[in-house]
Amino acid sequence: MKELNDISATICFRWELALYADHLVEVFGLPVPDGQICILWDIQKWFTQRDRYKHYRMVWSTLVRAAFLPIPGPDQGPPFNRFLHYMAAAVSLAELSECETSQVIAGLVENMERMREFQRQRVMEEPTTWQSAKSWFKEIGKKIRVEKD
Repeated sequence: MKELNDISATICFRWELALYADHLVEVFGLPVPDGQICILWDIQKWFTQRDRYKHYRMVWSTLVRAAFLPIPGPDQGPPFNRFLHYMAAAVSLAELSECETSQVIAGLVENMERMREFQRQRVMEEPTTWQSAKSWFKEIGKKIRVEKD
C-alpha cells in the first residue's frame, strides 16, 4: 500500500507543480513554450533549441542558484526538473532585455518564496502535523514546547 501512496504522491506533486508553472507563465505574461502546458511540453525538443536564446544560460543558472525548483518530500519521488526547464524556457522565449529578464526572474523567485511560506504555514496549521510531532517526541522521551508568536 505504501508503494501505491508513494506513486500517488509523486503524480500529485508533479501535476500540481506543472499547473503552478502554467499559472506563473500566465501571471507573468510569458510565452507558453511550444504552445503546450507544462505537463505535456516536449522537453527534448527544447534541449535542441535552448542555446538559440540569448539569455537562456543566465536564466537557467539564476533560477538554479535561487533554488527555484521545489524539493519533493520523501514520498513524492525525485525532483521534477521539467518545471525548472519549462520556466527557464518561458523566460528565455520572451527575449527581453537583460535588465527586464532579471526583473522577471526576481519576480518568479519572490512568488516562489511566498508559495513556500504559504505551504509552511499550511503544514503548521494542520492538526495532524502537531499530533505526529507530539507522538514522535513522546517516542523518544522528550517533551515538545510550542512558542506562540
